[in-house]
Amino acid sequence: MNFVNGVATFKLKAGEVRTAIGLPFDFIHEGVKYTVSENLPEGQSIYTTKYSRNGGDAVTGTTVTGLFGENMSDDELTSSSLSSVVFTNTRAKDDLTVSKTVREGITGDYTMPYTFTVTLDDNTITKTYSAKHFQDETDTTGTDATITFTNGVGTFQLTHGQSMKIIGLPKELGFKVEEKPTEDQYANFRVYVTAGSADETLAYRAIGKIGELKNVAFRNDRIGLVC
Repeated sequence: MNFVNGVATFKLKAGEVRTAIGLPFDFIHEGVKYTVSENLPEGQSIYTTKYSRNGGDAVTGTTVTGLFGENMSDDELTSSSLSSVVFTNTRAKDDLTVSKTVREGITGDYTMPYTFTVTLDDNTITKTYSAKHFQDETDTTGTDATITFTNGVGTFQLTHGQSMKIIGLPKELGFKVEEKPTEDQYANFRVYVTAGSADETLAYRAIGKIGELKNVAFRNDRIGLVC
């Protein structure tokens, strides 16, 4: 670790550790102070940072100060007497709601399941997220559900009037949500999508970022019944 005018700068990835060996300390007198600061890259305000000094409680902040040798007793230096600082970054989270309606279909269209896939722009995510499944617009509480993502991809089904709210997705992560029609559905329906406040468009998918695009509404019109 290279210090210039008393300052050293280095980078760490998740799980990495850097140890500076042989730094000065003054056990008898006041001690030599240190300051460690984490500087998040530009655009990383979606993270909350906490630090823990010498195994203590986590405190919100990006800068911590202490004294070299603060853990020493009886002038004896051991591995447990080394000063330590641990920074933890927690990414903000947000929710995504996907809804489904059918307009002027035949009887079976309203009970038919329609399949949707959400693909996150991070194929390392394999995790089960909590969700809420709403039956219609009057259902304000929903029922508890889960959506499992494997390699960044999660799938679920909705019928007419239903919606699914996926809870706690990584904020500002890119995604796309698609309706995956069966052959019969593809042949007999036009699919329209409304992404947030945007105008409705003839499409099977919507693309956005978690937190920026919160609601995606799909509508199916049976071909030949709606002009």
